[in-house]
Amino acid sequence: MRSENYNFTLKFFTTFMSVCGQDIRRGRATADDAYEVLSKCKECGLQPDAILYNALMNTVAQAAWRGEAILSHGSQVISSMKEDGVQPDAYTFNTLLDVCTKMMMKQGRRSGAPVTPMTGFSVVQLMLANGVSPDQYTFTSYMQLCVKCAERSLASPRDGERIVEMMRSQGLAPSLHVYNTLLDLIAKCASHKKAELEDGERVLERMAADGIAPNLVTFNTLLECCANSARYSQGGLARAWGIVELLVDSKLSPDRFTLNALLKTCLHSSRSLLDPLHEGTEIFHHLCEHKGRREKLAGCDIVKPDLISFSILMSICEQSILKKRATIKSADLIIKTMKRDAVLQIDTGLCNSFLACACADGSEEAVESAEEMFDAIPAACRSSQTYGRMLQLHGRRGDAGMGRARALLEEAEQAGLVDGRLLQLLIEEEMEDEETLRR
Repeated sequence: MRSENYNFTLKFFTTFMSVCGQDIRRGRATADDAYEVLSKCKECGLQPDAILYNALMNTVAQAAWRGEAILSHGSQVISSMKEDGVQPDAYTFNTLLDVCTKMMMKQGRRSGAPVTPMTGFSVVQLMLANGVSPDQYTFTSYMQLCVKCAERSLASPRDGERIVEMMRSQGLAPSLHVYNTLLDLIAKCASHKKAELEDGERVLERMAADGIAPNLVTFNTLLECCANSARYSQGGLARAWGIVELLVDSKLSPDRFTLNALLKTCLHSSRSLLDPLHEGTEIFHHLCEHKGRREKLAGCDIVKPDLISFSILMSICEQSILKKRATIKSADLIIKTMKRDAVLQIDTGLCNSFLACACADGSEEAVESAEEMFDAIPAACRSSQTYGRMLQLHGRRGDAGMGRARALLEEAEQAGLVDGRLLQLLIEEEMEDEETLRR
C-alpha cells in the first residue's frame, strides 16, 4: 500500500481499522478484513502499537455482536500483540470483556465454550497476570457480562457481589454505575426466581453506607426487581409504591420507565389482586394525571405513557376480564385513551394484547372489536401470534367461525407466518366442531 506520492502512517491504519469496525457492525465487512488492515500496515514497514491493536480488538467485539467471533479471536489479538512486542493495556482487556458480553448476546450462533461469569473472571485474572491493573470500566464491563448471563439464568446475585469484593481488593470503590448494574443483575435474576426484592434493597443500603446517592436509574431498576419478583411473592404492588415514595423523597420525578415498572408489578401481581385493571388504571391516574390519593406525586412531573405502557395495561385488562371484573369494552377504552394522549401508532405487541383480551371475553362484541383491530394494523405488522389469537377467537364460534378461521390460515400462509401452533389451533377447532355435532 505504499505510494510514490504518499507514505501511509500508523495513524492512517488506526483510523482505517476503526472504520473497518463500524463496517463490521453494519455487516459490510468481516474480522478477516480487519486482519488484512493489520497485514497491510506491516507490509508498509510500520510497527503496530497498542492503539492499533486495541482498534483491532474492537473489531473483534463488533464481529462478536454479529455472532461472527468468539473469545478465542480476542485471545489471538493478545497473542499477536505479544509477538510484536506490544504490551496489552487496560483498554485491551476491557474490550476483551466486551467481546464476552457481545458473545453472550449472540450465544448459539457460533461454536465454542459457553460464556459464564467465570469467563469474565478469567479475563480479569489474565489482566492481572499481565501486570495490568483493572479500572472502574473493567468491573462495570464484567458486571454487564453477568447481567447478560443472568438473562439466561446463568448468573446469580453472588456473582455481582464477588465483583464488588474484587473491586475493593484492588483499591477501587464501587461507583454509582457499578451499583446500578448490580441492581440490573439482581432484577434479571429475579425473573428466574434466583433473587428477591430484598437483594436489591440490600444494595440500596450498601450505597447509602458508601455515601452514594441513588439516581432515577437506581430506583427504576429496583422497581424492575420488584416487578420480576412479584411473580413469586405477595404484596409486590404495595412494595413498589414504597419504592416510588423513596424516589420522590430523593427529590426525583418518576418517568415512563417508573410507570412501566409499576404496571409490570401490577401485571405480575394480578393473581392476588381482586381487580388488576382498577389498580393499573390507578397507576395511570397517579403518574400521568396526578389524580388520586398519593399527594407526594403532586409536585412531580407528569409522566407521558408510551406504547409499552398501554401494552402492559392491556395485558392487565386481560387478567381482569378472566376474573370477570372487566369486558372487551375496557380494552376498547384503553385504545381510546391512547389515541386521546396522541400515542396513535398501534404496534404488534399492543395489537396482540388487545386480541388476547378479546379471546378472554369471547363474546360476539369481542369478535367485532378484534376484527376492527386486525384491520387497523398493517399486514406487515401482523405476527404468527396475531393470527393465532384470531384463530383461537373464531374457533370458539363453531361453524360460524370456521370459514373465517380458514381464510385467516390461508392469509397467514401467504404471509409466510404459518407455524405448527397455527395448524394445531385449526385442528383443535375442527375437533371441537366434530365433538359438538356428535353431542
